[in-house]
Amino acid sequence: MVNVRYTPSMLKVCINKWDDYTMQGNVYSILLEDPISYSSWAEFLLKIDAMFDQTGYPQSFQHKRSFKEETPTTTNLFTYVEPVIREDVPFQTETGEVCTMILEVHSREHASWQGALFTEDHIPVSSFQSELEVIKLINGFVRNK
Repeated sequence: MVNVRYTPSMLKVCINKWDDYTMQGNVYSILLEDPISYSSWAEFLLKIDAMFDQTGYPQSFQHKRSFKEETPTTTNLFTYVEPVIREDVPFQTETGEVCTMILEVHSREHASWQGALFTEDHIPVSSFQSELEVIKLINGFVRNK
């Protein structure tokens, strides 16, 4: 296993259980103290998106709509948020029981993610333009492993 130099846009995805319909595991980031645990595809996507919103990296290019009745707030979408980056990478040796990969999200345009998927040794698998493509890439990668 190669020691990867993690950037704020990189997530280490450890998959512990997987089948054609769901997956379970943990996601690690240098922006977080604790891993994100997930037990479904929906939870995987929603928790990572919430982490992006919380840390401000990568920033969303637009407001998300909601059916909740909330008082509208005006915020500048392009306000820079200084990320709190960990110098140590305690999760460098963490691996998933089924598979481990690196998800790098470069941007979040059109309410979706754009980036690339890599093996745990940082070998490129493919780039993606949406969360649906991420799901397809991960499924294909795990199925062929």
